[in-house]
Amino acid sequence: MEDDKKAREANGIPALGEAIKSLILPKTHDEGYPPDYICALLKSYLPNLERLHVPRISRYRDEYGDEYDDPSLKDSLKEAVAQGCPKLQHLRCSWYEGDKMIPDVVNGIVEGCQEWGLKSFYCEDLDDHHDYILETLLENHRETLEEVELANYRSFYDDKHVELLSCRNLKKVNIHRSSTSYVAIELQEVKFGCRDLRELQLTLAMPYFDKEECGSGSDEDGDEDGDEDEDEDECFFRRLARFRVCVDGWSKEAYTQIGSLSKLETLSLNYEECQRPLSFEYDLTLKHGWLRQLAGLKELKHFHMAADFWSNMGQAEVKFMDAQWPKLKKIEFSCRDLNTIIKKPNWRWLQKRRPYLRYLQYRDPTHGP
Repeated sequence: MEDDKKAREANGIPALGEAIKSLILPKTHDEGYPPDYICALLKSYLPNLERLHVPRISRYRDEYGDEYDDPSLKDSLKEAVAQGCPKLQHLRCSWYEGDKMIPDVVNGIVEGCQEWGLKSFYCEDLDDHHDYILETLLENHRETLEEVELANYRSFYDDKHVELLSCRNLKKVNIHRSSTSYVAIELQEVKFGCRDLRELQLTLAMPYFDKEECGSGSDEDGDEDGDEDEDEDECFFRRLARFRVCVDGWSKEAYTQIGSLSKLETLSLNYEECQRPLSFEYDLTLKHGWLRQLAGLKELKHFHMAADFWSNMGQAEVKFMDAQWPKLKKIEFSCRDLNTIIKKPNWRWLQKRRPYLRYLQYRDPTHGP
């Protein structure tokens, strides 16, 4: 491409690379694109490239086919992006699960997109060992990020997810976990710095309650435990009652935060299953739960219940949806038998009120048939 650039410029003709704004590399049937190929591509003359999709990245291999590492890889890619395609703003990448991860490739590209800043980032197969890619993303592009999607994400910590929600220009956040991961955010951590969100996928987690800490010591407010004669069961239930009050406060605030996203058009809500003394059983009802806190979602068009919130919903809940969500067109259930749900009187009533409303069934591919 460098020769093409020089030849065309000599004749007053724009280089071919100037016309390329979006580049989608075709999928391969072998081991994908090696990092040095990607590096050479990015160094070529692509001054107006805005979107890059690399479907598969492989590792460096020597002439014998053995893998090896290049410690200069990240810096080479950073320089390649900064010089060869400085307008890159949308990155989509993945790698073969069978190979070792290629985090330096992604990290180098992310660091190189400094001039305009990344607006969208899609990546597959990140895990806890490569959270520093998200750190790089947040450190360098917090003010420009608009869309973040992580597929088959394998993590057990929520700190980076919480930080993502602080990016004020975000409009879309989707984190699709793997079958063994944990991508939930604890109730008390749900806060949004991004008020222009259009699409949100959120999994909630119950705060941790350690029953082993109930036998002795002081309560959190500094008061000593009850009577010396109080047995462990009494201590447990007393602290559990206090913890339940805290959870109610955290829950109300979490749903209030979601309800404040007045531009939201798509909402997917889930909760993390856990063996804890409290549950999410009534979270989206009016009498016992927090559905009322979502009254502000006047732009909502697609509501996905990724957890079984619907079992406790009745006529009052669907009347609320009809009254408070005027633009609602799709309700999606993560279930095995959609017909059994939508034949119930409350859902049939809503369908009659809105003939254009569609009920959809969603099955999570990570959970099998």
